[in-house]
Order: sequence, then structure tokens, then C-alpha cells
Amino acid sequence: MQDNSRWTFAGFEIDLQAKVLRKEEKVVSLGGQPFRALALLVSKGGELVTREELQRAIWDSGVHVDFEHGLSVCIGQLRTALGDGDSKRIVVTCPRQG
Repeated sequence: MQDNSRWTFAGFEIDLQAKVLRKEEKVVSLGGQPFRALALLVSKGGELVTREELQRAIWDSGVHVDFEHGLSVCIGQLRTALGDGDSKRIVVTCPRQG
């Protein structure tokens, strides 16, 4: 059973309140921006998440960044933490959509 603060997926558990990602009871190191991106993706339950939604979740409204580069780095860090580098089976990108 899922509640609003803990989710399981692909052998991982994310605890949104504690801001912790675990795999097999071991804590997986994940920085703030990739964690926020993952929290949004998991909460959407497999639905398409737009680039704009990711931008709002990852960066505060007053922050100015090179969005394309920043998003690429953030998703790359997330894929590395999930062991999803080349396969892209957990975090799937839909070109020009999300």
C-alpha cells in the first residue's frame, strides 16, 4: 500500500518526508535537485511529466539557469544513482515533451 510519503519502484524505496532513497535497505546518495525530480516522477506514477513541471520542481522561481544543460545534468545524476545510465528503462525521455 502506498501513502503520500513513501513509494516503491524498480527495487527502490523513496521516502519523501525523510528525503531518502534506498535500495535493498541501503541509502542511495542523491542530491537535492535529482531527488526533487525523482519525487515528481514517482508521484506521477508513470504519467508523462512535462519539462515545465520538472523545471518548477527542480528550481525555485527566482533562479536563472541554462535550463537545457541543468536539466540534462540533473537527469544524468538521477539515472546514475538509479543505475539506469544506458538502459533508460526507469527514467524515460520523450523528446520535446518530457
